[in-house]
Amino acid sequence: MANNILEMALEQLDFPPSTISAWFDDVTVVSFGDNRLVLHSPVPFKKEFIESKFIAPLQEVLHNLTGDPITIVVVTGEYTAPSTSTSPYDDYTFERFIVGSSNKFAHAAALAVSQRPAAENNPLFIYGNSGLGKTHLMYAIANVLRRTHPEYRIIYVKGEDFTNELITAIQEGNVQAFRNKYRMVDLLLLDDVQFIAGKERTQEEFFHTFNAFSASETVMRSPISSCMALIFLTAPSSWRIFAWIFSAM
Repeated sequence: MANNILEMALEQLDFPPSTISAWFDDVTVVSFGDNRLVLHSPVPFKKEFIESKFIAPLQEVLHNLTGDPITIVVVTGEYTAPSTSTSPYDDYTFERFIVGSSNKFAHAAALAVSQRPAAENNPLFIYGNSGLGKTHLMYAIANVLRRTHPEYRIIYVKGEDFTNELITAIQEGNVQAFRNKYRMVDLLLLDDVQFIAGKERTQEEFFHTFNAFSASETVMRSPISSCMALIFLTAPSSWRIFAWIFSAM
């Protein structure tokens, strides 16, 4: 269904087939649900071009096809879509994660979350430089919970998208729907959380959202640690945990 909806939407765009093929030939569907379509592009500059030229017309077409406003998010980076699945979780497992002195604490903290979600290490904040396994651990948690708790509702969102969705909700007078979306989940994966830091209204909304997660788990990822003050606001000191992945010298 997810791949079909993208194909149907692309066919209705007012672009030559050669143009569509050039920019979408290696784009895969990560997920489609809750009025949100997540696409993966393995090439960063393609991601940027798709976002600048195709997102608006695609969202309009999807609105016409589904009858609902659809938010499109394009991700890129380490993820490579498996040949038999469009899920971003499948290739990221704890078994495939190489544990060393630079990441063993982060690995242990993430593993604990996957085994006892919301019971401890909540929120879990994973930070460190690019390419050190933060994304791997985040998705590994989701991979375990999808298998052990198939009924769980899992949402992955970037800090920038979280902020933009909030702004749109405020402009449209639909903040309650925004709150319901993020408060009625079992696992929230918030990527690039540093984008929220310094945005007072977004921080406030995230604070209230997290406090509503009495029985849910939040995992955040950031390439920097400058937003620690934000995370300290979200939970009692006995709950929050920071897992730093650093470069081994």
